[in-house]
Amino acid sequence: MSNNMQDSPKAFPNAFDKQTSGRRRMMQLVAVLVASAIVGAGLYLMLGNESMSESPDEVSEEVVESGVEAVDMGLSVRWASCNVGAETPAEVGGYYAWGDSQEHATFGWRDAKSYNRKYPTTLTSDVDIATITMGEGWRMPTEEEFLELIEKCEWREAERDGCYGFEVVAPNENTLFLPAAGYKHDTTLYHDGLEALYWSASAVADNDNKRAKALQASNHERSLQEHYRYYGAQVRAVRD
Repeated sequence: MSNNMQDSPKAFPNAFDKQTSGRRRMMQLVAVLVASAIVGAGLYLMLGNESMSESPDEVSEEVVESGVEAVDMGLSVRWASCNVGAETPAEVGGYYAWGDSQEHATFGWRDAKSYNRKYPTTLTSDVDIATITMGEGWRMPTEEEFLELIEKCEWREAERDGCYGFEVVAPNENTLFLPAAGYKHDTTLYHDGLEALYWSASAVADNDNKRAKALQASNHERSLQEHYRYYGAQVRAVRD
């Protein structure tokens, strides 16, 4: 057998080149994977920020920024710090017929959309002036929620910035101020500075479709009374 180098087994002619090429492809693959991971992380953060902008916490911040505070009275719901249509507790705000979606200039039976018409026993959001005016999450209080405010809180006559009304003191010592701004019938304002009338979301359950329940407050009595739906009264909103 010859020992000539030509007769010995030859190494793979470009093994080093192939190893180098393999390493290069591996490094390229790693680079692609790293780049994909970076892009994926960026998309995750972007989508996460978008979802966070729609979170309930930011909705709550918008409510605070609007100037209407949700006051914790230690009861089943939180109460708005001022009336619908007002910007401060001492402002009266708007006068509204029960179940109407906007304020009117006159308050007669011909003017109220809900008078003598079948409406939900408890107003839904599409006909709830608190939700329509103040936004999602706010609504008119039910009869039961007003009774809770009457029975579990202390009521005092008070005056703020020249406005007569009632200071409602909760068991946890937080307070609300309810202006005593009377009510409107036709174009006349009655009992301004003497009595407060606030609509609840609750209809009178007798199927006559003409009356609803309202908080009526004076210096000697606080109670839930039945009133014709076309009267113009105040609204104080609540949040769950």
